[in-house]
Amino acid sequence: MKAILIEDRPDRQKLFLSDIENGIEQLKKISDLAMPSGQDCRDIIAAINDEIFSADDLNLIMVHKSSLTSVGINYLSKLSKENVTLVFFSGNIDQLIYDNQNIECLHINSKDFYSTRLIPFIKDFINDMKPHILELKNKDWKLSYFFLLRQLIQNRLIENDYEEKQAIALRIEKIKSTLDIKEREDSDILDFISKETEKIINTL
Repeated sequence: MKAILIEDRPDRQKLFLSDIENGIEQLKKISDLAMPSGQDCRDIIAAINDEIFSADDLNLIMVHKSSLTSVGINYLSKLSKENVTLVFFSGNIDQLIYDNQNIECLHINSKDFYSTRLIPFIKDFINDMKPHILELKNKDWKLSYFFLLRQLIQNRLIENDYEEKQAIALRIEKIKSTLDIKEREDSDILDFISKETEKIINTL
């Protein structure tokens, strides 16, 4: 598996990774991770914005969102449909956004992106250990989603307003999709959640 980290502000990168011992050097030593700099980085960003960038040999693209035009962002989103995982990071992203409906894509704040979770995530991804991109935000992201799903299911049972009930149902389906349990029946979902949360908690 191959990845690329496109950062046009290396000084900010160094600042965010300053708490990680030799953070930049650790990244540079990861085989199959490209970290273009200087003119090479600017050329790649220009190629994305001009819709001529090729991702044929890439499986993971991590890019500073603010360096791209709307055309470039849409272009990368189209590339991601071809089994390319996409991560947009920026200081202007206030809310974490994850989408797996058409593409595997994450929008994350730069401070959260450049954390102690970044290097292990990239290594696991390149080694085809299939880490979930939500691990960039929280290693135990599944636990949070299971708790939320259980609460939403309980809320739907007691909700009387039809429109609100439908809105809750849509949220439930999105979370089930994220957890890759869309096919599970509502009749056994709560028991499944209890067993899975217990497994996760026992490993903490």
